[in-house]
Amino acid sequence: YHEYECNIRSRLGVIKKKSPSEYNLKKNVEKITNDIICQLKELVLPVFDELNSREAILKKRREYSSFDQVHYHPLLIEEVMMYVYLKDMDKAKTLFNLHYKSVDLKKSKMNYHHLKYLHELADKLGIEIDEPKKL
Repeated sequence: YHEYECNIRSRLGVIKKKSPSEYNLKKNVEKITNDIICQLKELVLPVFDELNSREAILKKRREYSSFDQVHYHPLLIEEVMMYVYLKDMDKAKTLFNLHYKSVDLKKSKMNYHHLKYLHELADKLGIEIDEPKKL
């Protein structure tokens, strides 16, 4: 997937479940700069320190619901890829199939393309789909 689909991202302000920070650059730029630096130091860097490995991400990322920019869609697939990297294929297969089963072809035409992508991804990752759906 693309960088802009990554769930470990957020806008300033949102990480603490507030509204996104917005700035009018026609106003006091020094004050804006100081606010951005303060938020980075106090809010962003501590989260990066906490989520500093795949294992830490798998263990704690759900504590940061604001990261889920696309509402749970690729969350399990991201975890599948991390478990494949960590060579835990049983966990990867379980999560992959959980996500796969949740794809409802009746809801949207986009789901058909996503399902096709999942078939290709399963082949690449060496994951067996428990109950393949007809494409």
